[in-house]
Amino acid sequence: MTFRQTVEALAEHFRLAVAQKDGAACASIYSDNAIKVNPGGQVVEGRDAIGFSFQELFDTGEFIVTGIDVRDCRCDGGIGFAMLRMNTIEQPFYVMLGLERNGRGDWSIAQEVIGG
Repeated sequence: MTFRQTVEALAEHFRLAVAQKDGAACASIYSDNAIKVNPGGQVVEGRDAIGFSFQELFDTGEFIVTGIDVRDCRCDGGIGFAMLRMNTIEQPFYVMLGLERNGRGDWSIAQEVIGG
């Protein structure tokens, strides 16, 4: 599987988890010590906290992802990045991901910054 196909598979996993309003499933594609920066600058650290923040979003508001476009992605060895366009029922926004590969060869999100 190419790196782009891997990023697309991670994006599809996330889209389906959002559709099911499952914070833990959303967080499962993040590394244990991942860092996520939300649009207002709020920093969320760690897979468990990221899952909780997604679940809180699902429980208190409506977040519907209609599609995710991989705009660019590249990797070198065990690190990679991806620029995604997240399409929602409200308005699209961009997400920059830093990814890392573990010893088994699996990729996960290590850093995420959400922009407008």
